[in-house]
Amino acid sequence: MKLLLLADGSSVHAARYQTELKKIGVEVALASIEDGPSVDIKLNKLTGIDGIDYIFAASTIKKIIAQGNFDIINPHFACGYGFMTALSGVWKTKPVLLHCLGSDILISPKKSSLHKWRVKYALKKSDKILVDSEYLGLKVKEIYDGAKYRVIAWGADTSAFEKFESRERNGFAWHRPIKIIVPRPHHPVYNNDFIIDALKEPLINNKIRISFPSWGDKLEEFKRLVKSEQLEDQINYYDFKSRELFNEFLSDFDIYLSAAVSDSSPASLIEAMAAGLYPIVGDIPGVREWIDGNNGTLFDLSDTKSLSETINNIFGDMPNLPDILRRNFMKAKKDGVFSKNIEDTATLMKEMIDNVRPKE
Repeated sequence: MKLLLLADGSSVHAARYQTELKKIGVEVALASIEDGPSVDIKLNKLTGIDGIDYIFAASTIKKIIAQGNFDIINPHFACGYGFMTALSGVWKTKPVLLHCLGSDILISPKKSSLHKWRVKYALKKSDKILVDSEYLGLKVKEIYDGAKYRVIAWGADTSAFEKFESRERNGFAWHRPIKIIVPRPHHPVYNNDFIIDALKEPLINNKIRISFPSWGDKLEEFKRLVKSEQLEDQINYYDFKSRELFNEFLSDFDIYLSAAVSDSSPASLIEAMAAGLYPIVGDIPGVREWIDGNNGTLFDLSDTKSLSETINNIFGDMPNLPDILRRNFMKAKKDGVFSKNIEDTATLMKEMIDNVRPKE
């Protein structure tokens, strides 16, 4: 099977996806407007304006497919590469599997009527839509009722699961202070300021330590907030890590925390469940497909007190913690092993290629 992947070449997710497909024998070429070490075909960035550059690149995509004799086209992100693929007209002769990544369905269509039209056009010209949660699939159908979607999660690497049993043997003993990881970059959608506002007291009282990524659009603003609250000694920042190093790093924490205001099925949450961290997450629909309040804690994103009370309750006895973490591990292992997710995706692609029909 020869696959043309259209995605952001600078994205860690795109590189991870490409690498895993190659492991199972899929011939993958990544074409991208953005630069990146795994990019095979660099598309011209003529204006620097995404919407316009996607239009210019559409004709190039048509030529690339004709020359490369690809079996299937796999654009990621409906409003961008999905729209580019739709404009190219390649869907008339080649099957198109569109990956929706969450924000392209949950956020982009709300920006303007033009954004929504681009998303709908991409959905309409795709044979199948791949989503990582049922919630996202239903949102896809709200935009284009004719969409045919399939739910396949983007789960955890095998190395994330490997640390669980050693933690279980140690009785999931938590650090003092409790170590919390927030593996969401400093972008508005991830709402990291909310966490600082909610948890000033346990941070100051040395009950918890929190580690955040050292990147994101709002990083400097976030650091100023931390400094103004005199929390610099309680907050750590970690640099980008490879998948193997990150999973090793993740296993040293006690709690996974996310205050994201929009999400589908976060891979970072699945990784944390695999590694035996206790999940504390903002109560949004996509997250509820993994956390229901019985296997972790959901808090109200409109009320910082909801999160602060959640953390305060953690300091009491949690006799059922081992059972909760074991159930989370098994749930992640059932539906969230990344290599199995990619095998399922490749099987779907083969079915699409075998059943391809000319379209008008």
